[in-house]
Amino acid sequence: MYREAPENIRVENPYVVGNNILKRDNIKKHSTSHRHILARDAFIAKQHPERAGTLLHSLRTQVTKADDAALREVKMKINVVYCIAKEELPFNKFKPLILLCKKNGADISPSYDNHVRCGEMIETIADEMKSDLAEEIGGSRYLSVMIDGDTDASNKECEMVYVRIIINGKPTNKLIGQQELEHSHALGVLQATKTAFEQLGQETGWMNKLVGFGADGAAVNMGHRGGVIALLKEEVGEHVIPWHCMPRSPKSQRELQAVGNMLGVNISNPSSVKGTRWIPHVERALHALLKPAGQDEQDSGQYVATLQHMSHLSASSPSADVKGRAKKIKCEMERAEFCAFSHFMADVFAELGSLSRILQANDLILPKASAELQRTVSELEGMKLRHKPGGMLEKFLSSQPEGESVTFQGMELKGQVPLTDGVFSNLHVAAAVDIAVEEMRSRFSCLMSQSGEGVVDSFRIFNHDAWPESQGALLDYGRAEVQSLLQHFGELLRNGGCQSEQVLQEWQQLKTLIRTTFADKSYLGLWQTLLTKEPYRSDFECERGFSAQNRIKNTTRSSLHISTAEDLIRISTEGCPLEQFNPSHVTAKWLSSSKRARRPNMKKWPADMLDL
Repeated sequence: MYREAPENIRVENPYVVGNNILKRDNIKKHSTSHRHILARDAFIAKQHPERAGTLLHSLRTQVTKADDAALREVKMKINVVYCIAKEELPFNKFKPLILLCKKNGADISPSYDNHVRCGEMIETIADEMKSDLAEEIGGSRYLSVMIDGDTDASNKECEMVYVRIIINGKPTNKLIGQQELEHSHALGVLQATKTAFEQLGQETGWMNKLVGFGADGAAVNMGHRGGVIALLKEEVGEHVIPWHCMPRSPKSQRELQAVGNMLGVNISNPSSVKGTRWIPHVERALHALLKPAGQDEQDSGQYVATLQHMSHLSASSPSADVKGRAKKIKCEMERAEFCAFSHFMADVFAELGSLSRILQANDLILPKASAELQRTVSELEGMKLRHKPGGMLEKFLSSQPEGESVTFQGMELKGQVPLTDGVFSNLHVAAAVDIAVEEMRSRFSCLMSQSGEGVVDSFRIFNHDAWPESQGALLDYGRAEVQSLLQHFGELLRNGGCQSEQVLQEWQQLKTLIRTTFADKSYLGLWQTLLTKEPYRSDFECERGFSAQNRIKNTTRSSLHISTAEDLIRISTEGCPLEQFNPSHVTAKWLSSSKRARRPNMKKWPADMLDL
């Protein structure tokens, strides 16, 4: 193959001096190069100067049309791939979905319609999302990190890492990555966290911006001497604030189902006894167990069905251990006092479940978290003195005729419900409330303290709804707290370019501005407007990530690689809706990511499928 070269092209070029072993892929790639276009245009202009403009325009138009058609086809396929990842479908659905597009009249070829290319495209989409996230982290001044560990379907111990940053003035949780732990001690967990940030592909400087760290209460995470938080404080600084997450808190099944069928009861099964132990799950389970007769007859009667099942096990189980436990449960469930206490616990978990749902909010803010915790504690402590208004215990007691035996779901119970001045007076009531309140005060002490001491309490001054009404009192309000924050985060603020000596003066100006201009805004709306950073974070997002992992990497897909599972979790939980997804950047990146030129139209449909 030979060609005529313009003067600025070296004669050593194989396309000029000749070559008998040129490959088709190399020729196709060369045909779009700048040098070839220069040589082609020069040759046409020399041979037919009067038609050079028309011929060049025609050639460029044809090339552009071919490129546009190939680009549209790749975009279509990447849209299909995004749908597969967003809907958590297996990769082998890619080929039938491409065929469906063809059947519906789309101009699309079967090139790359296999699970390998599907995985490549998903990886490219996730890389684009990671690149955007790295830029967002790089542009933020402060952030908090949340981690949590779990074992996936392939029995690999994994660590999920999230970051909480301010985007457009609003606190947002974002997935950093998922890492397999080489070692489960604190150093191993910290190294996995660092690796997750490194694999974003860009330097983010996250450790220089860290103000908060959230994890569960395990010693490996929150140990003051050798835990991850202790290692972080040694490396980053003592200003990092630690945050505890809120506690989350076959033959036999066939027999239970048979008992339910005999009683005409549709047995309600838990979705997964090995899943995430959300408090609302316990709340819903208690509600299903204690649903009174007459409310949806198919679902009522769970209590009686369970009691009958325990009675059956206590008499027929071949295991002495199972027999003993079943007999104990049966005896307890037959007592009216136990049934009343179960209704009381349902009311307790209703309050805790409501709190749990609020703390799961992605845009949760400090004042709301603190207020809800205080409200929940007040409600729980009030249950020691009176029944929850409209609660399940109150409804249960009001349904019992005075002076008659106690019945529930059509079954007569043993004994009476102990009442003192009309209030359920079981000894375990006060103990259950005290345990719940003590655990909440211990776990959320920094949010429930009324002493005004500590750096977390200092953030309360940013709740403008609680500011003093008088202008004189407002003048000095928050000075001590601002100084406390300046002292605690001093080094971090200086590294971020903060002029600490002007903060107190700006605090005075800010209070005046808010009182006169933004007093009608909510807390979140106000600080979203002013772009003020707040370190409070909720790590329920980590649990949502593991829920997505359990859906994606299940027993039938247990061989998924950690990085592939991470890509799918990222797209599923954080990707935009399908109708908003723009494949342009991903398409360009995927087409240029191969060592060899991509050939979108390489493969053609078989003759018997052309009429689909």
